[in-house]
Amino acid sequence: ALQSARRRHARSSCHGVPSRSAHRGEGSLHMRASLRTSKQFTFDGEFERLGSRRRKSFVPDIGAAKELRSFLESCEGSALKAWIKHFDLDQDGRVTKQEFEQGLRQMEFDGSPQRLFALLDFDGSGDITLEEIDGSQSIVWQRFRIWCAKTFSSVDDMVEKLLDTSGPDFETRLAEEGWDGGCADLLKAALAGGRARGTES
Repeated sequence: ALQSARRRHARSSCHGVPSRSAHRGEGSLHMRASLRTSKQFTFDGEFERLGSRRRKSFVPDIGAAKELRSFLESCEGSALKAWIKHFDLDQDGRVTKQEFEQGLRQMEFDGSPQRLFALLDFDGSGDITLEEIDGSQSIVWQRFRIWCAKTFSSVDDMVEKLLDTSGPDFETRLAEEGWDGGCADLLKAALAGGRARGTES
């Protein structure tokens, strides 16, 4: 009888029937895992809330960007054309406070350039980019510049093939050269603004 009982216990253990002590151990493991999960969830939640607070303090003022964008569009038709013609004169993609104020004075802005710059320079870097004024036009312009660098051998080559007054219109020339990013009118006006700036200087 004793041997039979031992054989039954052995079979039960092989088939994975846990003992009471195993149940207690498993319960402890589950409890510890639950606590870890709960603590991690709480920590992640606090971290996310902290990150949200930090991100909010590093977001450019939407009202300031809209105000400036409206003014630039009323003067030059688009923020991109104004950016090229009046602000980013060295074409490095960034505009300092001095360049910004000078550009707005040239455009006879009657507000406070210092106030606008402070609101737009949300990260305190000392300069702003077109992205902080008009994100969608910034993307188009970046894509176009990359495409031009890959397509043309020089600025003169680009001007000859895209902006020469004779032959097809600008949109047709863009398509013939392989540009598929659209926004032909925006790009034509922006490039015209750049040429006008070069003529003035």
